Amino acid sequence: MQETSFERQLQIQDPLLPRLAAGLRERFPDLIALAFFGSRVAGETDEYSDYDALLVLPDGLAWRERRETELEFEKRFGIRLQLTATSPRGVDFYARLDPSFRFWLKDAVIIGQAAVLDGNLPPVARQGCLGSLAEAELDLEDAARKPTLYERGKDYYKILRRLIIVEKVIEGDYSYALLRRELEKLLSKDLLALLRKPRPHLKKAEVDRMAALARKKLAEVKAKAEAMPANESDAYLDRMKGHGA
Repeated sequence: MQETSFERQLQIQDPLLPRLAAGLRERFPDLIALAFFGSRVAGETDEYSDYDALLVLPDGLAWRERRETELEFEKRFGIRLQLTATSPRGVDFYARLDPSFRFWLKDAVIIGQAAVLDGNLPPVARQGCLGSLAEAELDLEDAARKPTLYERGKDYYKILRRLIIVEKVIEGDYSYALLRRELEKLLSKDLLALLRKPRPHLKKAEVDRMAALARKKLAEVKAKAEAMPANESDAYLDRMKGHGA
């Protein structure tokens, strides 16, 4: 696997990243590209931040092996690790269908064949944004049924994060720093810091306000997504559906 100049950034951003990169490359010798993303490389780290990595392999990776790798590396390095694995063809679909995928790559450090992930990727499809919002709407319904305040609050926080990501990707202006600023404007710095804890002690009024904010933000972002014109990714996805893919 070819090394890129980005690899030298890892030591500066987090001393553990080079060791993680070496371990993953040893575990998967046919690795095409490896991207570290999220707060660990975007300068938005706190004590609850996990490590996020995207693996691009010739044929992707089965769920069981991905989970086994997460557990092995968490034990070896004493961290929380979130792995996503796909193939080069999968990258093409993720880029078209999932606004979060484009968001991940914004601040990512990419090792290997970087062009697979930071080359001329297709635009996010209108139907991809609407699909992500439909999932958020279902998540809102599920959150309301959670038995505890901290569970509901955590869910509403995740939903708001997703909605802001979709909104900013639609607008073409996005980053982890901007996401944090937008969340702070909605929730306040203190509440945002509290929500980062594993089991935050939340008040009912705070959770109810978050639910109302999430519903309002969903309506706002849905209107923006519906106003998007269909683009080349929508046409591509329609052709694939027509071929039964």
